[in-house]
Formats: sequence, structure tokens, C-alpha cells
Amino acid sequence: MNPAARQTVLNLMRHASQMDPERQWLRSMPGAFGMVTGVPFPTLNGAWLYAAEADPGAVCDVLEAVVDQGAPYGLQAVPECVGVGESVARSVGLTRGPDVPLMTLRDLGPAVHVDGLVMRELSHADFDLRTEVAASAFEVDVAAIRRATDLFGLMPGYRMFIGEVDSVPVTAAVTISDTESVGIFDVATPAQFRGHGYGAAITDYATRAGFVGGVSWAWLQSSPEGFGVYERLGFRTVEQWALWLAG
Repeated sequence: MNPAARQTVLNLMRHASQMDPERQWLRSMPGAFGMVTGVPFPTLNGAWLYAAEADPGAVCDVLEAVVDQGAPYGLQAVPECVGVGESVARSVGLTRGPDVPLMTLRDLGPAVHVDGLVMRELSHADFDLRTEVAASAFEVDVAAIRRATDLFGLMPGYRMFIGEVDSVPVTAAVTISDTESVGIFDVATPAQFRGHGYGAAITDYATRAGFVGGVSWAWLQSSPEGFGVYERLGFRTVEQWALWLAG
């Protein structure tokens, strides 16, 4: 377990749920919290179990309140809370999804270079460029990605990066930094551009930008598809979070 990495993720999620009080809420309880961000992705609404004293009944009550908000939702649990998570999931009818590796990196390796790929940070005025790349890569509605951008873009330390080949956007990534670490999010390469190393390159580029800014380590929560890429870049799994999804 990496306590700093775990706490960083939990703090970020709590923060995300308080950026727009008119559309969001956060409910805390011993060992767990529930939240609604208003972003239509199940990993950004629901409940998080982070300590063994989490009470299944209280978590079920919070999830019922999440359901009332009409947003896609899920349940995540750190390793010592998997038993509680399974109990809650059975009670409210959630389905087990793939585990979510929490990965960290402290020592940068050689920079990743891909011929023809030009990478840069985007200004706020150009955020829609990344939004379109991410929507294509994740095969979701542009409006959903834009809602996430509008929310997380309010956070201090939020940055967007794009990679282009012959001026065509082919990959993108987002980072959020605090004083110690940089988190990597939404590494996105549309299907027609995959297989060229663009995702690894933009991840490396965005991570290095965080280190240049003064952080001492990086972290991310990997999808199954990206896991091997991140391992090759030097990220290592510190713990696996269990995930259950509604529907």
C-alpha cells in the first residue's frame, strides 16, 4: 500500500464533488464517502470505501441518494474494504467490474520519442481540441467530456496536453498537480491512430511537465488497456481497487 497515493486520489475525488455546489454533493461517513459530480461517467459518481470501519448499511443509503440524482454510478473499494464492497454490491445490485490499479512513478526513464509526433500543452481557449480527441477515443458524447472538462478545469494544477501528426490531433492527456504529485488522466488516442506509441509518448510528456513544475512523483489509475503502456514507462502498481458498476 502507498498511503500518500491513496490519500491523494481520495482527496481529489472529494474536491471534485465540491466544485459546483448547485449540481454536486458530498456525504462523508466513517471509512467511506458518497458523491455526485454531475459528470455522466460511473467512476465519477457513487461511493468510495477506504477504511475497514465503513458501514454497509450507511453506504447503501448513500448509494440510494446517488440513484435519485439520475447519474451513472459505481462503487470503489481499497483492498481491505472489498468484503464490505461485496456486501453493498449484493444489496443494491451492482456488477463487479475490472479492478482498478493505482500506479505510481518516482524516477523518470528516457524520454519517449515518436517520429512525426509533436506534443504541446493546450491553453484554456483550445480545450475543445482535446475534448474532441477524448470523445472520439472513448466513444462517448462530446458533451459528456466537456462537462468533465468544465468541472475538473476549475481545479488548481489542471493542464491539458495534445499530440499531433501533420497538424492532426492524434492523442491527448490531462494532468492535475498538487505540491507533491502529478496525476495523469484520460490518456486518449482514437482507434484509427493506435499502435504507433502515441499514448505512451503523451503520457511521458505530460508526466515530465509535472516534474518540471516541481513535483516528486506521479500517479494514475489504469484501465486494462493502458496497463502495459504505463508499466513500460516505469509506473508500478501500489494497490488494486475493486470496482462495481450499476447497470
